[in-house]
Amino acid sequence: MNTLDRGEASVIQTALDLDIALVAIDEVVGRRAARLAGLQITGSIGILLKARKQGLIHNRSDCLTRLRARYLAQCASAKICIGRAS
Repeated sequence: MNTLDRGEASVIQTALDLDIALVAIDEVVGRRAARLAGLQITGSIGILLKARKQGLIHNRSDCLTRLRARYLAQCASAKICIGRAS
């Protein structure tokens, strides 16, 4: 899919409205739109790395395992939805 979803659009618009320079977006289309709007970007991994540097995360591999599991579950869910729509 090559379109900006409502959540990403909302994050970008809110950041622009409130003069927030940094947004967290993982999707390629959303990141591109945010850059074009002049925003700085981070993603889930960037947030985890910063939290680790600040001592908020003690077990990095556990966080990455949970993030990967959540991503795979979302992918599986999306495939089921796409299969039903076909």
